[in-house]
Amino acid sequence: GTGGMGVARLVGGGAAGGGRVTGEGVRTINPASDQVRNGAGMGETLSGAGGNDTINGLDGADILSGGAGSDTIDGGAGADQIAGGLGADILTGGLDNDTFIWQGIDILSGATDTITDFSTLENDVLDLSGLLTAFNAGTDVISDFVNLSVSGSDTIVQIDQSGSASFNVDVVTLQGVTGLDLATLYANGNITA
Repeated sequence: GTGGMGVARLVGGGAAGGGRVTGEGVRTINPASDQVRNGAGMGETLSGAGGNDTINGLDGADILSGGAGSDTIDGGAGADQIAGGLGADILTGGLDNDTFIWQGIDILSGATDTITDFSTLENDVLDLSGLLTAFNAGTDVISDFVNLSVSGSDTIVQIDQSGSASFNVDVVTLQGVTGLDLATLYANGNITA
């Protein structure tokens, strides 16, 4: 189905559970492998559901959330806020400074997300505050909670939610990115906890 300005909700959708939403506004898709794509030019709030959703923000400062499932989310141009949710999500911020957000429930599946275009030059941010609720910026050291591990041409961001530096959870793979320094990322606001 399609939606204009305002709110549109697509439940199910055409044959085989696929669906597409275009236009401006807020959209939620449900339940299985559906697709959402917003109109160009305005910031959108787009949310997936339980399936393996494809969400494209295009232009504008979008708020994009995948929900459960292994989602593919592309923010396009604009300073986007992107949350993959449960599952092994593929996240692309696109142009401008994008913020990638995780909540505590996101790591329950044990899946690792992938960011295809993380860039400190564009001031991209990894917001880990929803995962690191025990972290106290005034007294704790970020390196007890977060670790950067290089694997080939990628960097894997690992966490220890208790701050004991055991790094038992891989949160995200930064595809094609190496040479990062954790202290610099934290000081510059590219990692928030």
